This record gives sequence, structure tokens and C-alpha cells, in this order.
Amino acid sequence: MKIATFLFIVFLIPGFISAQKHIQVKNQRFEMNAIRNGAPVKVETKNFGLKLNYETGEFYARINMTESRLYADEDVEYRIPGDEILEITGIIPINEIIDNRAQKQQYVYELNVKHLSANVTVVFTFDVGHISNTNRGFTMFRINGRINLMDFEVEDLKGYDPEVELLMDFQGYMLGG
Repeated sequence: MKIATFLFIVFLIPGFISAQKHIQVKNQRFEMNAIRNGAPVKVETKNFGLKLNYETGEFYARINMTESRLYADEDVEYRIPGDEILEITGIIPINEIIDNRAQKQQYVYELNVKHLSANVTVVFTFDVGHISNTNRGFTMFRINGRINLMDFEVEDLKGYDPEVELLMDFQGYMLGG
């Protein structure tokens, strides 16, 4: 009886886990667009972590901006520890977005952008497109929002206009379920 129960649990748990839907994220890109002394400035990185929870809608992006800061090291007298990390968090109904198979969609959500001690609510636009191929379909996300550097207690803008555009592109693949 113990062996039968053990085998039942061993085969039931992996089946239950693989039946749950979750999203695998690929081809991530984060970009900032700004204006400095009247000229456009663009920095980007693929060095960030992004997590999407299909069930709860939790959205979490942690961007390491060490290589893609707007300010060069020569522009500032000293660095504040932790200023290389930008976090974007919030809740979006990712299950509704993924399950809506319309070719193109647009959603607007408020997410929190955190840098150092400042945590600012920002309105982001999600442009979503579904692509299907013979192997499996995926969803393409392009997320953009505007932040104001003054909201993040940046005192010396070093010639930058205070408004900066944030962009994230990534692909989400459905796994399980």
C-alpha cells in the first residue's frame, strides 16, 4: 500500500506541475530615450530580469543599468550605491492578455518604478501582438511609459530634459496547461 501511494504521489505531482500555465520570457530589451542639450540620447540593455506570473498577474522587471546609464561616470562626482538598479513592478492581467488571441491589442496599466528610495507610479502602454508558428505561438510585448527625473529626486539633470521614455520589448511563450 505504501509503495502504491508513493508511486501515485510521484506521478501525480509532476503532472500537476506541468499542467500549470506559466510564461517563459525570451529576447528581452530595455531602452531609455532622453533629450540632452537638445540632442536625442538612447541607451539600451539586454541585461535585466523579467518575471510574469500567469495566475496572479504579478509583473516584475529588475534592470541593471550599469552599462546603460543616462549619466556617464565622468558626469557625476560620486555614485550612490544602488543607483544602477531600476525596478518596475505591478499587477497586470497577463492571463487575459495572453488568452485574448486578437492579432494586435493595446492596454494601459499603472506600474511602480523604483530607483533608489523613490517609488513612482507610471502609466505604461502595452502593445501586444500574437505570432503563431508551426512549433508554438508566442506573444510579443512592447511596453512604454514616460518618467520624470524630478520625481526620482534627480537634482542636477546634466543638460537632460526631465522627461525620459522607458521601453521594454520581450517575447512570452506559454508553457504547460
